[in-house]
Amino acid sequence: MEAIVVIKLRRPKLRDRIAIRHGRYIEHDNDDKKTFKFVREDLGVLVDFVAELMKEERHLLIGVRGNPRVGKTESIVAASVCANKRWLFLSSTLMKQTVRTSLFEEEREGDHVYIIDGAVSTRTMDERHRQLIREVMRLPSVKVIEHPDLYVRNTDCVFEDFDYIIELRNSQDEEIIIPQETHREAEWFE
Repeated sequence: MEAIVVIKLRRPKLRDRIAIRHGRYIEHDNDDKKTFKFVREDLGVLVDFVAELMKEERHLLIGVRGNPRVGKTESIVAASVCANKRWLFLSSTLMKQTVRTSLFEEEREGDHVYIIDGAVSTRTMDERHRQLIREVMRLPSVKVIEHPDLYVRNTDCVFEDFDYIIELRNSQDEEIIIPQETHREAEWFE
């Protein structure tokens, strides 16, 4: 076509591929380039996006923030299944409160996605659980932390450690409420 002039070509990025599949771009925070925003009606897009991230063979730390009962855990599990990875809760409140203190040897190897509930893990006083979290954080695998704000506030982890932050809301205008728990323990992640 004479009316179109190609100025520059580039390889499509993940956001481009997801936009082609789903017909719209993922909302991106202009201030923080690693924060992506989703609403509950876009769970399919969210699952597809996170699954594509999980398929990359590298260490990956993803934070997921959102209010209770918005679909954070379910989205992470669905993305793990979509990426053909085994998911493993280290701490969770999905069915009942889960706090793992050890892993089987086969759980330390392979394509696992380790799911950590930052609120539960930083609230527990069990040193074996804390040691397990420290060990898993050193593994070259995918780790997803729900409630990353609480996790960062109560551990030595910083937001710069996260590769991506996912925000999930019921609607565009909903504000995510971050609990004001402050159970900081000294030397949590020495």
